[in-house]
Amino acid sequence: MDWIGPVADVVATLAVIAGIWFAYQQLKQISASLALTHQANTVNVVAHCASRYEKVISEMPQTISDPNVDNWWYRYWDLYTEEFTFFQKAMLDPDIFELWINELATVYTAPPAPDFEPRNVRHKSYLQSTLPNYKLLHCFFDELQRIACSEDGSAEDRAWKVHCLVKRTTVDVNEGIRPNMAMQLTKTTDHCKESKTHKNGIDDT
Repeated sequence: MDWIGPVADVVATLAVIAGIWFAYQQLKQISASLALTHQANTVNVVAHCASRYEKVISEMPQTISDPNVDNWWYRYWDLYTEEFTFFQKAMLDPDIFELWINELATVYTAPPAPDFEPRNVRHKSYLQSTLPNYKLLHCFFDELQRIACSEDGSAEDRAWKVHCLVKRTTVDVNEGIRPNMAMQLTKTTDHCKESKTHKNGIDDT
């Protein structure tokens, strides 16, 4: 009966291996399921934001004397806050978010209609009155304001700066908010501009 001990050891080892393999297969299934769920959520978020944007724009007052003007501005900027929050929580694809923010940057200092205040003016008011403590959001749009107001670049340069801003903000979201974030964002967009210049073989000097 000396063979019983070694056989038992082999059986036990096989049982352990089988258990590990089974657990690994379960993890793969769970991971795949989570990936599909996340993908579906991302698609739903994009559809939700796009639908909401279309509705807000379609209901824009025709004149500033309309009593619903302030409420409309609130809905307009609340949508961008929601998009930023989805992006911050990794529920909105960074490339989609970057596309939307770049579109905003092209008109950020302009009014949405004649006689209306510029978007950036109303946005500043919205942020100060509605979300005074949302520091990351304030830093992000402060930098977007600098990008939108810059007169020393083309549309391509502006898009590149927005790309760098979104990329930098993704890192800041993962690492946590730093006290000097606004300075870091500015330095990052400047560094991205320099990198793009060197990449294209252009010497500003």
